[in-house]
Parts: sequence; C-alpha cells; structure tokens
Amino acid sequence: MVVHEPGEWLTESLQGVVAQDYPQLQLLVLVSGQEEDSQAGPTRDVISTVAPSAVVRFLGGNPGFAGGCNSVLQLVQGDNGLFWDNTNKKLGIG
Repeated sequence: MVVHEPGEWLTESLQGVVAQDYPQLQLLVLVSGQEEDSQAGPTRDVISTVAPSAVVRFLGGNPGFAGGCNSVLQLVQGDNGLFWDNTNKKLGIG
C-alpha cells in the first residue's frame, strides 16, 4: 500500500486489507516522505494499531504512486503478488 498525505481514510483502508482472508497475506506499507517528518509518527501509530504485522518503509520523498509501487520490487523476495487499486474503492470488510 502506498501512503501519501494520510488522513482519516488510512484507518479504514488498513482495516479493509487486514480483513482479507487471503492466506499468508503480508502487508507492505510504503509511506512517502522521511521517517523524521512530522506526519511519520502519527502515520506509524495508525499502522501499528490497525495492522501490527505490517512492514512499514519510508520512501524518502514523494516518488508518486507509480514510483512507490515500483519500489516494492526492490523490497520483496520470493514469490509475490501485487494488487494495485488507485481508484479510491474500498476493500470489503467482513
């Protein structure tokens, strides 16, 4: 999941991902900006509360949605599946 300028939508989006029943799903959250940015702490808090097993990486800047998605290829090993949705649709919960 690529996160840029998180707002109230972040909690609901994470809940939708966490509620999926796909076996062995691992959530990688790529956050635009630096880990030292003022938004980093609150963003990390939301992620760790809603999706405690998520892996969080800061992108160091704002590479855009496509650049953020492409960076995942440098962060995963083994078999992977990438699910992109840039249409602002909610994943089903429950």
